[in-house]
Amino acid sequence: MTKSDYKILWGEGFKQIIKTLNSTEYPALGTVSQIVELKNKAFYSSDKEFKCFWWNQGFDTSDALVYSKEGILVVKDSLKTPLFSENSEMSYSNLKNSLNEGGMRLTPEQYSSLEGRMISGKELEKYKTCRLDQDLMSSEIILQDPVWDYLFQGNRDLLREHIHYLFKGEKQKNVMRFIPGSYLANGPLLKLIHIKGKTSDLSGMYGLDEDRGRFVAISDEVVKREALIEELRLKRAREFLEHNLEPTGQC
Repeated sequence: MTKSDYKILWGEGFKQIIKTLNSTEYPALGTVSQIVELKNKAFYSSDKEFKCFWWNQGFDTSDALVYSKEGILVVKDSLKTPLFSENSEMSYSNLKNSLNEGGMRLTPEQYSSLEGRMISGKELEKYKTCRLDQDLMSSEIILQDPVWDYLFQGNRDLLREHIHYLFKGEKQKNVMRFIPGSYLANGPLLKLIHIKGKTSDLSGMYGLDEDRGRFVAISDEVVKREALIEELRLKRAREFLEHNLEPTGQC
């Protein structure tokens, strides 16, 4: 992406969501993978201001964590889900009325309409019991992590590139962690994923009602271009499966 492909939005999350849903020029908010793409681009940039901005700042994204008694559902680009895109009653006042623990309280029907990667049981327990200040991360751990893996499906090279920039071939402490938070008892509750500056930790700890939100609004041109790329990727995947699942005539 170039600088004309996005703009930065500051302020309360609920307001930025409504602004984005009503925009034709910038109709999407950046996902974790799109933020990582810009961070990667900035890494070797000769523009020091550009580099410092993307590597030192944290960003809120449209990817979401939905907390429930079942666990945490990781949802990619939540603004494109029916919860937002097909909700005729979506308004700032309705969003504010749904506020709970800094997130959006969901009805059982809204929760069941969402698709994503559920983190529960032993997977979730691993995050809850780890000593976050002692984590010694490695590229192998990140690539096998269910949250990072799900958010970068179809774009693993971008994730590997980001790991390369952060790790430089060595294990590192306190980088690219997933910090789940403790909102399960209050669910179903939707919170947007925040990617931290410098370390790229992921969490849902920032509130949608906080004025210090920082989002990346994505242009309509990028949205259309990435939709086409995703369509081609899925087409190739289907063709691959069809080719490899054809009957061979052998028993």
